[in-house]
Amino acid sequence: MAPNIAGLELLWIPRQSYQQHKKRRAFGRCNGLESKPNGAIFVAIMSSAHSFYRYILNPLIRALLRSPLHRVTSNNIGILHFTGSKTGHAFNTPLSFTRERDIVRLLSNKNTKWWRNLRGHETPVEMEIARKRYPGVASVLEGDSHNLRDSVRRFIRSLPRDANVYGLQLDAEGGIVETSMDAIAKELIVVEIQLSTCS
Repeated sequence: MAPNIAGLELLWIPRQSYQQHKKRRAFGRCNGLESKPNGAIFVAIMSSAHSFYRYILNPLIRALLRSPLHRVTSNNIGILHFTGSKTGHAFNTPLSFTRERDIVRLLSNKNTKWWRNLRGHETPVEMEIARKRYPGVASVLEGDSHNLRDSVRRFIRSLPRDANVYGLQLDAEGGIVETSMDAIAKELIVVEIQLSTCS
């Protein structure tokens, strides 16, 4: 699965590609065929992709969201402002979002790291939507549970384009096919933000 440049968080690196790489290396070790140069090339490619999203694409998306042209994307892409739990550094990351009144939802995958900074009880954050910043508190849903599945359904119902990114299949009515949810639920992360100001 490739990153959804139009919507999904832009630092996501495909888990499937990495898992396939590990399987190839394991097969090579068992059969005396391991190739270190190939592994080095793989790491270089993944590192280059990460650098592209972080240093080129993310800044462009942030600039667009803060420009007079923000309406092109600001209906479902915003900027999450948070503080690193270990470093104390300020971060601002463009992410797909959905909103129900004063609840903002962000969908992610365990491959990513940004959400780990929000673990704990009601972590203070700010969500920048259409050039306005809204303070709130974030809660992380991780691990397969009724609450996580319900939140994923709500997110995909509002933003069905992201279903394919996560390998979620939709039925004729736009609902998530349960077998596809069963296959991926334990890998999904939902961040729910309770906004302090509802508008």
